[in-house]
Amino acid sequence: MRIWATVVLAVAGLVVATVPTASESPHAEAAPATAGCAAPPPPDVSTAQGWIGYLAAHPDDYGLAITTADGQDFGHNIGVRFPTASAIKLVHLAAYAQAVARGDLHAEDTVSVDKWERWYFPLDGGAHRESLRYLGIPEVNGVAVDQTRRVSYRQLVDVMIRFSDSAAPDVLRERFGDGALLAIMRTYGLGDEAPGLLGLYLGLLDPAVHTAAQRDSAAHRYQHDPAYAARMLSLAATAPPLTVATDSTIGATPGSLHALMSAIARGTLGPGAAIARNVLEYQGVSPDGGTLGFKGGSLPGILTEVFEYRFADGRIAVGTLMVRGLSPDDAARNDFAHQRLLLGALTDPQVTAALRCVV
Repeated sequence: MRIWATVVLAVAGLVVATVPTASESPHAEAAPATAGCAAPPPPDVSTAQGWIGYLAAHPDDYGLAITTADGQDFGHNIGVRFPTASAIKLVHLAAYAQAVARGDLHAEDTVSVDKWERWYFPLDGGAHRESLRYLGIPEVNGVAVDQTRRVSYRQLVDVMIRFSDSAAPDVLRERFGDGALLAIMRTYGLGDEAPGLLGLYLGLLDPAVHTAAQRDSAAHRYQHDPAYAARMLSLAATAPPLTVATDSTIGATPGSLHALMSAIARGTLGPGAAIARNVLEYQGVSPDGGTLGFKGGSLPGILTEVFEYRFADGRIAVGTLMVRGLSPDDAARNDFAHQRLLLGALTDPQVTAALRCVV
């Protein structure tokens, strides 16, 4: 089973299907615009346009928050809690960026690979293996051969975003303590439970794990109880396709993730905003002069994407899409078309107008 968490999405070359224009409403959570709106296209998660039809057909199973480049806001289920999957790593990124900006942490300080891999669990779609390879660290079955190698916090944060390594955020949580994460979460309305990723993965396999406290307890047990660790690793290797109980995962509202990404994009996070933004925008400037920063996440039946797009003229657009209840067949057919839809909603007025017709 593969649980992907983020993808390299090149802005150049993206093609978003042309869709009908529509009248616009300046109000978030506005009723669907009907004047000038065509009927939604048939649901089809293999295309960006078909995703508009999918959202129209599943109004209870998605949340959306869009701020266009001209400052207009609209959305759907903005205040409803959805699973975040790996998009919660934006919290860890913000905490890192603030600590570096304050001088509380030097980005080039290092930790040993064995300390990093204490938090690794092989249910991450190969993200940790890709991270090791990217950093030039030899590995066997996704585990570093030389556990004494050292990596910097800058490198850990890079692979946490670039490949969605899920051990890195737990290293950061251990370094900062829960206070730094909770300060960010409470500021942006993300909740009152510091997120741990090892516990999240264990909760996918252990039916006794539901709450944040239980996830933390499971992570501690995994690190200190060899029999429990062996049982969980065996389940990870042999488990059938998973069905995630959405009330047992790390969750947030589209509005709260959107607020955090907006603070990073617009600099209101504070002195660390530019540091965080540079990590998110690792793909660099596209041929049209714009720059995309993003963090996504996925669990079985769950998709989350949080984008910020900086136009060449300095305008900024931000978008958040959270989906639950995606069938295995639709998940297999998706091929990241939901990302093309979200990028289109930020950069193409026709896509924006068509999406506003169905929210």
